Amino acid sequence: MPMEDRDHLSNEVSVNAELTDTGISARTRSRAVSALDRLGGAILDIPAAMLENTANRIRNKGRMAAALQGAAMQRIEENEDLRSAIDAILTSGIDSLVNKKYVMERAVIHLSSSDQDEDVDADEVDADWLNNFSGYAEKASSEKVRDLWGRVLAGEIRRPGAFSLSTLRLLAELDKTLAAAFEQEVQYRFSGEFIFREASGNLEGKQLERILLLEQAGLLQHASPIGGIQRFFSVNEQNTVVLSEGHMCIVLVSGNNQPIKCPVIPLTRAGREIATILPPVDPIEVLRRLGETVKDSVIEIRIHRLLQRVNDEFTIVQEPLEILK
Repeated sequence: MPMEDRDHLSNEVSVNAELTDTGISARTRSRAVSALDRLGGAILDIPAAMLENTANRIRNKGRMAAALQGAAMQRIEENEDLRSAIDAILTSGIDSLVNKKYVMERAVIHLSSSDQDEDVDADEVDADWLNNFSGYAEKASSEKVRDLWGRVLAGEIRRPGAFSLSTLRLLAELDKTLAAAFEQEVQYRFSGEFIFREASGNLEGKQLERILLLEQAGLLQHASPIGGIQRFFSVNEQNTVVLSEGHMCIVLVSGNNQPIKCPVIPLTRAGREIATILPPVDPIEVLRRLGETVKDSVIEIRIHRLLQRVNDEFTIVQEPLEILK
């Protein structure tokens, strides 16, 4: 179909249709269409008016420009080395477009399959961010890497600013060893912010090697082998702390009316951002780890199912799911 006859409205509807009835807000759908259009235009059947305007300007070149173009093409045809170089450039360009197309398709899949939408008050994904992201997407030649960048794009569309440019660079440089170590250590992260040390606060053996490797890579911080830093949880009037993870919560009862100390290793900003595209944590296992870490400084530990949370006020199932102490 000639470019001037394309119906861009129908293209926009085709992408919107995949994101409708999925719990995604209209604002998020609008950001998705805009971001995908900037990244790929017509390669994903979305509005491409900008590309069309560019093509119209090319078609409307004057006779002088057309003559120069013809002379250049003749020179290319007469030079075998130049022809080969241009063929290589075209092949590379096509590969880049194919890679980016698959990344964009994975982003749409992740957007449509997730019910996590914050309805953020933002009209578009930042143009500079998209320009940088495009370079990474164009190099995504494997299924796993395409899916990774698709998750990142979906996350940025849901919440613009979710992934900093420095995080994109770090992600692009992650090797398999570092990625596996990070996923292993943060599978029990609490609130997406930190992981727990042993009750003693000390690290040793293989875990110490992984933790130090991740700190050097900029994913964890304050990972001193001994002691580290403490997180303090203030008790309420009943000498109790209630902490939630997902649809579960843990009740910690202090015996001395003092804040409950917990040795932790915080994630860096990049670590927190990358963790959002990892598989979700098991909330019960996370709370078990928390209970194990603080068990020597409390007199009672219970895990309950969380019915409702409004700000810092909890409604829980009264009968505990587990009693850890």
